[in-house]
Amino acid sequence: MSEAPSERAATEADQLATANWRRNRLALGASQKDVLAEIESAGPIGLTWIFARDGSLTAQDESGQWWGKCSVPRATARNLTRAFTAKGTVQCYLDPMHAAELAVTMDCLASHQAMIAIVPDAWRLGVMLRCGDFSAALEGGRLWFFTGLNWERQLESLLDSLPGLPIPNQFVKTIFANEQTVGAMIDAAQGVFSRVTQRRGQKLEDLLADASTHESAADSSDVLVVAPSRFGLWGLAGIALERALVGKPSTTATGETDRSWKRLDPDQPASASPLALAMAAIECGAIVTADTGRSDLPGVVPMGCAWVTWITGPRVPARDVNAPRDAILLADAAWMDLALKAGWPKDRIGIAGWPVLCDECAGDRLGLIADVTEMLPPEAETNLSSQRLLWEFIRDELIRDPSACEGDPAVYLSARARKFAVDEESLNPARFFDELILPASAIGLARVLIANGLPVKIWGTGWDKRPEFAKVHGGAIRSMSELSAAAGECAAIVHAWPTTWSHPIDALGKPVIRRRGRGMDGLIRSARAAISGVAASAEPAATEKLSREGLMRRLLKA
Repeated sequence: MSEAPSERAATEADQLATANWRRNRLALGASQKDVLAEIESAGPIGLTWIFARDGSLTAQDESGQWWGKCSVPRATARNLTRAFTAKGTVQCYLDPMHAAELAVTMDCLASHQAMIAIVPDAWRLGVMLRCGDFSAALEGGRLWFFTGLNWERQLESLLDSLPGLPIPNQFVKTIFANEQTVGAMIDAAQGVFSRVTQRRGQKLEDLLADASTHESAADSSDVLVVAPSRFGLWGLAGIALERALVGKPSTTATGETDRSWKRLDPDQPASASPLALAMAAIECGAIVTADTGRSDLPGVVPMGCAWVTWITGPRVPARDVNAPRDAILLADAAWMDLALKAGWPKDRIGIAGWPVLCDECAGDRLGLIADVTEMLPPEAETNLSSQRLLWEFIRDELIRDPSACEGDPAVYLSARARKFAVDEESLNPARFFDELILPASAIGLARVLIANGLPVKIWGTGWDKRPEFAKVHGGAIRSMSELSAAAGECAAIVHAWPTTWSHPIDALGKPVIRRRGRGMDGLIRSARAAISGVAASAEPAATEKLSREGLMRRLLKA
């Protein structure tokens, strides 16, 4: 006699569906109880859980029909999202059918990006939440669901309760979505976004108006440190700010009250809007950022709140003369002229080099750490034959002779553009720098080091596509711990870029070998000396590194 369905042993698919729902239910119950209530009121699911032909969890109805008429939902979703690129911080997914659609799209997002998913049919959402485990994204503030007849009210309520969450600026849908249904959803969602935007704008105006009539913020001893948490190779400013300013025990300087060092992480989606910055700064006497100043975000931070900008690159934001307590800290004294031209008086300019972010560990080789690209000519920038020739010439020249570009890449690009009679106004300098000049210089430099018999190890993406570096490639660097471990293997690190100014590479606590206009012969001599442990090979360190004490000296001069 066959076993009754109610008595049969739970299959692996049943168990997974039950586990997914349990985890998703707990996550929704903690943050979106109204959404959970809509799902539970939609009634029993009444489907049979089964693994699709691509291995993803899906379901079949009583007639054996695949849920959504798709037997390969994950494979289909990957095909649909092949050209998808997430824009901005928050995306808005409209009426997804399968859990796999949403899961694959979430995989396309960076760690600082989030998704709002609108599924009007609460029963369908119940199916999705059994076919996929979204609990980590729900609990981590990277995913929110809205469903039922009141999804607009749910969405508006959430955006009002999370003023730091940016308004979505991109709608996501598949080609299978009903155009009429989706069009109505877009109209409704845009109405919600418009109303919320107006309220947020009014709240920001009210905060600034209130701050202008009270001195509480200016008198506050609290300091807000805006420190992004996302890791990027050589995008270490946020980590440096957090470790140097926030991640230290409080100390009391003579004549100074204890200060509370607070952190705002704009890489957390719910803390990424201008209003989030304003709400955090309103209670503080000072704010610290990297490379962004008041003139970059006008009308967000009260004038009574002193804004200190740590400058880590050769761009200095203009000074706002209405905020005399503002100050800047330069990671490289060579940028002093830029600061003066931007309107900063000398008494509001300080020097603060990169703090050491890695543990001391003596290695025995040279390190070269850089991501490289394939350097293929992008069609948008090289649609003219002269631009393509320029691109290919620069690529071949720098791989053959990296010393051809030493110092400012902009000067080099300008000279080569003139050589090929290319109008500089037609160029995209950032793309030429990031996708051509810098990787070509790094590849050329690696070849020089290897050709001279130096013990070098290379880390970064893109090198694995070049067989000539297979024996010396140490892999990609995707976290601060991996960067620290790589630095620990090195006696010194070669600066792969043609520039000579301060760079996050200085935070690794190792001698840095730079070109300094000495050509390849001079760089090789310095590299050999560093391997031999000759102290003179190390580049001179900044006279002062980023610290609480140096920061407070800037503020106390006001």
